[in-house]
Amino acid sequence: MLTTCVCKETYERLGLVGLKLPFKHQSGERYVISLPLHKNADSVPVQARRRSALESWDADFGMNVTAAGAKITGGQSSQRPVGGVWEVAFCSTAPINDNKTDELEKWVTQVPIVAPVTVQITCEKSHLKNIWIPNPALLPPRPQLREEDEFKEDWQHDVDALLEWVGMAGFHAQRLYANDRVDPFVAIYEPPAASQVGNVTHLRWKGLISPAFVQAVIDASITFLRSTQLLPESFVAITMHGVTNSPVVYLPQARAEKAKHKSTAIALNPPAHLPRKDGEDTWSLVLAPGGEGKDLKSILYESVGQWDARWG
Repeated sequence: MLTTCVCKETYERLGLVGLKLPFKHQSGERYVISLPLHKNADSVPVQARRRSALESWDADFGMNVTAAGAKITGGQSSQRPVGGVWEVAFCSTAPINDNKTDELEKWVTQVPIVAPVTVQITCEKSHLKNIWIPNPALLPPRPQLREEDEFKEDWQHDVDALLEWVGMAGFHAQRLYANDRVDPFVAIYEPPAASQVGNVTHLRWKGLISPAFVQAVIDASITFLRSTQLLPESFVAITMHGVTNSPVVYLPQARAEKAKHKSTAIALNPPAHLPRKDGEDTWSLVLAPGGEGKDLKSILYESVGQWDARWG
């Protein structure tokens, strides 16, 4: 599926069917167009009309790029119709040979790529010593709906404090160190209850990361925490930031429907999202031992910013 987010003028010119974003507090109307890429997804006339619209848009985009970057010689600009210049980013878990991957070679055979750049994502490892560390294993289970509001508020406060610590540890906040003596008139921070002084190892990967790699990190963390050689207070916190300047930031799980003793998976449309660089799409996963003979404890905390219909 190819999903694009365009302004009202471009949407009307393309003539392709899309959906208007439902947000009212944005500068100008935005429309999302989703185009299936399967060969037999639409009829031949529909595919031809769509291709013609996209090629026309691409040619106009190329003219605008040429005009903006043309060299002026003797009062005249040297312009020529060219296709649009697009910045394409994709991730791959394939090994890199001679600064190239097999996936990149496949792209080159289909579309012209000018000066491709391969960025190898490496792990940045750092150690935080003598800092206050919470113990998520001591966090009680989430209160049930029938329980009193007081228990729910206390539990939510403890979870907020834990996630605040995870965020501060991510950027190595000075307030976490046991020897921190900041002026209380400047900043006040109290670590979560039952925190102890210890050491933390911080691993960070920065770049466009594949879902397969993220799953591998989660699987490795689970295996690590199930080791019998760990201290009971050991835990793993994983934080990931999404690509907020994309029209699709979340793919919901397919809904299973049963009909005549058969179960069919129905794909759901991605929630509406306004692409912007300063958006918010972050989740944090905390994994901790559940005790002897018990499964791991887990907390998944998601943060979604403005102009995103994922949670309504």
